[in-house]
Amino acid sequence: AFPAQDFWLRAPTADEIIAMTLLAISHGARGIVGWQFPTTPEIQAVTTLFAHKVMGTGAVKRFGGLGKFVLGAKGFSVFPADVKLPAGAPVGWHPHPGIYQDPVEGKAWPVGSELLLIVVNSGDTDVGRVNFRPEFFEAGEKLTRVKDMPWGDGEPWVVDSKANELVRSGMKAKESFVLVAEFS
Repeated sequence: AFPAQDFWLRAPTADEIIAMTLLAISHGARGIVGWQFPTTPEIQAVTTLFAHKVMGTGAVKRFGGLGKFVLGAKGFSVFPADVKLPAGAPVGWHPHPGIYQDPVEGKAWPVGSELLLIVVNSGDTDVGRVNFRPEFFEAGEKLTRVKDMPWGDGEPWVVDSKANELVRSGMKAKESFVLVAEFS
């Protein structure tokens, strides 16, 4: 699919393949299928790690795995309450001509007292502070803590209990996160 095709100049990077995978899940995909194997060593390594950390036995034991949420609950599109874009940063591409969006988007699936959140910065620019407020919560429901972050590196997401938001100081271009938060 990637090599020797007129419409691909190169194979995707590890960050790009995970961003595309998580965006597909966020937009309704219920399965992930690679279409070229063998693939590059970078893609092989990152997709193997992703499968283990997000869908493997350890993930199922820790938080029920991705399927518990994505296949068993209604998802809600969540848009950042606030994303700090650098001056002059390009606005994100949208599949419908003339419509543009922030490069950071997310999808949330509540199950019981837990919330799975997928967050992707699909832009080519790093962004500053990102915060998500679950607008779909019932009156009085509050985020209590981040239980697990099966995908994503570096600084963790935290709960701002005063604002009832999940917050992180920034995201790199093409960076993706999967996290599980608890609420009551």
